[in-house]
Amino acid sequence: MISTVFSVMFNIFNTLLMTFVFQNKKLKYTLVIIVYALQTIILVFTNFILDEMDKRSIEALVIAVVYTLILGPAFLFMTSAIMQETIDESNLSIA
Repeated sequence: MISTVFSVMFNIFNTLLMTFVFQNKKLKYTLVIIVYALQTIILVFTNFILDEMDKRSIEALVIAVVYTLILGPAFLFMTSAIMQETIDESNLSIA
């Protein structure tokens, strides 16, 4: 359980750093979606036995995947806002 938490935190932190490196928004969106999709697929297939799960557990898993799909663009919006605020603040300090 703890190793799963650390691997997810590691991926989220590295994704945050990655969004600060690239300037192209399409590239950022594509890479973040790929990272989050791979993370979700890896977590599902390594931690769950789908044949032994009941209907309620599968529904909860689907909700978690949908939440991840919503979280990706929101994460990109927040990092873009942070970057823009940093740029605006540096422009004000120079002027």
